[in-house]
Amino acid sequence: GGMVFDSHAADWTWQARRFLVPEKAATLELSAAINRADSGTLDLSVVHLGPMPDAEAQALIEAPALAAKKQADDLAAVQRMLALPPKTAALKVSGNKLVTASGATVVLQGVNVCSLEWSEKGEHIYESMQVALKEWHANAIRLPVLDGFWFGTGKPPRITSNDAQAYRTIVDNVIKMAAGQGAYVILDLHRFGIPDDRDVAFWKDAAARYKDIPAVLFDLFNEPGGIKWEIWRNGGDMQWK
Repeated sequence: GGMVFDSHAADWTWQARRFLVPEKAATLELSAAINRADSGTLDLSVVHLGPMPDAEAQALIEAPALAAKKQADDLAAVQRMLALPPKTAALKVSGNKLVTASGATVVLQGVNVCSLEWSEKGEHIYESMQVALKEWHANAIRLPVLDGFWFGTGKPPRITSNDAQAYRTIVDNVIKMAAGQGAYVILDLHRFGIPDDRDVAFWKDAAARYKDIPAVLFDLFNEPGGIKWEIWRNGGDMQWK
């Protein structure tokens, strides 16, 4: 790995990196450089190379196997959660509370599991769900999604298309994991500004898919803004810059 220097350090900054050396290695090359800088200098005061303690070396040797075991354990835990039957109770509004059919009040406490709004595959989604539901005992997961990924048109210009079914499967699995724990997924269409026809198309499709699943709550628009009350109440045209 590379050595990272703090550009805001007023004084000398000591950086240490530990690494394993192949048995037959004869030389070590160190290249110090400033990356993506318009100008500046990089000074090295001391470069010291020496053996690390045996315990640290052994930990580095064992790290890949431990990481692989953890990955396998996490995958197995996720599969067990996906196999559980749903047990989330349907909610309705009573006054200023959310209640079940029996009238029991439900307070939603949870976390936002992000990345599906910028990545068609997400980033550690299932692992995050496992930690949030099993270790933190959250009963609500806010899941930001993007309609472009939902319909397979990506997020231009960087992502021009994607596998829509694979994306929807991730969302389905998140909902299954939550439902098996009696928790809720707050499905968030993650956009900003003024809702438009694209949002209507998404919610018609998503609502039809999840309308009979009590674990899904609909968060219609992430951050609407700059809209007068008269427009919310009566409708009308707006310009959005």
